Amino acid sequence: MAASNIEHLLHPNSDLPEHHSSTSSTRLNEFREVTDLPLKKASILSVRALEDGPATGPIKKHSLWARLLMSLRRRQTGSQYSYHECAQDDITTIKSEKSSANLKFWRSFVIQSLISILAAFGLIHLINVFFSLGPVLLDTTVDTSIRTWNSFVRAGAPLSDYPTNITRDVLPIPCHSHNDYWRRVPLLEALHYGCTGVEADVWFFDGELYVGHSTSDLRPEKTLETLYINPLLHILGEKNAPTLFANNTSNGVFDRDPTQTLVFLVDFKNSGRAIWPVVQQQLESLRSRGYLTHFNGQAVIHRPITVVATGNAPFDLLVSNPSYRDIFFDAPLASLWEEPSSHVLIESAPHIGSHNPALEISTPILPPSTDGEGEDQGPTGLPTTITPDIFTAANSYYASASFKKAIGRLCPFARQLSEKHLRLIRGQIQGAKRKGLKARYWGTPGWPIALRNHVWEALVREGADYLNVDDLSAAATRDWTGRAHRVWF
Repeated sequence: MAASNIEHLLHPNSDLPEHHSSTSSTRLNEFREVTDLPLKKASILSVRALEDGPATGPIKKHSLWARLLMSLRRRQTGSQYSYHECAQDDITTIKSEKSSANLKFWRSFVIQSLISILAAFGLIHLINVFFSLGPVLLDTTVDTSIRTWNSFVRAGAPLSDYPTNITRDVLPIPCHSHNDYWRRVPLLEALHYGCTGVEADVWFFDGELYVGHSTSDLRPEKTLETLYINPLLHILGEKNAPTLFANNTSNGVFDRDPTQTLVFLVDFKNSGRAIWPVVQQQLESLRSRGYLTHFNGQAVIHRPITVVATGNAPFDLLVSNPSYRDIFFDAPLASLWEEPSSHVLIESAPHIGSHNPALEISTPILPPSTDGEGEDQGPTGLPTTITPDIFTAANSYYASASFKKAIGRLCPFARQLSEKHLRLIRGQIQGAKRKGLKARYWGTPGWPIALRNHVWEALVREGADYLNVDDLSAAATRDWTGRAHRVWF
């Protein structure tokens, strides 16, 4: 029975009628034409299949993407694929995989290239910043010239340890050292760069005047006398010591210009009326030696040190003696505004003194408001209604204002001052000069660096007498037209 079944499998058409045999042959020929395969004898294939058993050779495994494509096509056509269709799927899958690999490669290449370019520019920028800060970080001239400062400020240190050559070859410049007590070395660092103005915030506690920005900064060793008055006494004493060739001199702190006065701005932080008599008493050592600029009832006599009071300084006490005063007031600059005498507006350009004719106008702008905005000096002792007439060269020296409040805030990336800003600056500076006062703005932009330099240029060009600065080195070099490490910031 088994033999007959095998024979039937080997020769399936032997027992069939003739028309069935022809039909089978026709189907085989059609299959051969479709598959385009050399059709071997079925008997041979069948015998080999029975002899060899199931296939054990390597079977090609299609990728998941290829199987999904074939399944999708089967569902769409509803029929089985032919050999050609399966082969075509393999070719399409290979092409798709190659295309996907190429896309991934180029995408990765572009992203990595962009990252590399940005990293290179960032590295260049950091190198520029490092080299621009190098002179500052490596500048030891200040520390070398004042190497005895630490021993001097200690209690009981002799004045002979104090350096007297701090201003040798230093050119005085109209620079005010803002918050000078924050410097590495108060007073001396400002003198080293040639600043002709220094500032000390004073607080009155237990009969002593302490120096600091806030009460948390106060220390027993940081007093008005130890940080400023005693050092000034020693410097001026050395520069005015009697010799065989000179006597009774009144030289200032700067060797290159002995007639230049040093403005000592004292900011009264708490009770102005309590601070006033203590300041007067501590200045006596400078006063008795003739070092203080003073008003003698008729004229102002200029001396090496000019003391200016600001903050909560009581104006009424300051002017109480009509025949003598050696402490002058810091007048509110915004209150001194007047109509600028010229209606020609010249935009401050990258270089001091440059002129842009395109910005000239023939009609004046309406005068700005002078409602007191920008008056940051304390109201202690001032009249209820402040008028410009009460401030004169006999009772005031500085005329100061907050730049942000008196002129306005500037966009960090603004590249020039507007006509409105310039008109405010001109009117305020003109009003101060008409009264013989020194115009000064504090709170000017400190960043971006190019904006800071531009504002400095504009103020100097418009006639400001003092620059209120934090970066003493930048102000001293006067390299304001260049940009820090050649970028806007």
